[in-house]
Amino acid sequence: GGTYSSTTLAATANGAATAIVTAPLTLAPNTDMDFGKFTPGTGGTVNITAAGVASSTGAVVLTGGTPVPATFDITGENTLTYSVSYGGGVLSDGTNTMAVAPDDNNATLTTSGALQTFSVGATLTVGSGQIAGSYSTAAPGSPFTVTVNYD
Repeated sequence: GGTYSSTTLAATANGAATAIVTAPLTLAPNTDMDFGKFTPGTGGTVNITAAGVASSTGAVVLTGGTPVPATFDITGENTLTYSVSYGGGVLSDGTNTMAVAPDDNNATLTTSGALQTFSVGATLTVGSGQIAGSYSTAAPGSPFTVTVNYD
């Protein structure tokens, strides 16, 4: 018979790795939204498009002012796409309220690596006989939200 010895059958190798860290998205408000002036009648809505075109539904009648959509500035990694989502807010005169719902008009955009500005339109729900006054998202109201995420 032969002589046998035990041998370890093991090997070790080093693996390589790489990573690319992308620039974070930054988002900042630029222009505040303004629905202009209107009379409530028996209620309805005031709509403002991202292009700044105002309209009303129901018994609401637009009576002046300069409607302005909200604008936001965003920067991010060049050529990456990002999604925009929105949450509603509340305008208040301190006692009375109206709900504001941003339009989902910028579902997916692509960053250019430079500062970009996008506009946000919304719908304001006006109650029947809404009390006259100056309304804003300042407390006790609440601002609408805009959230951006890389896809």
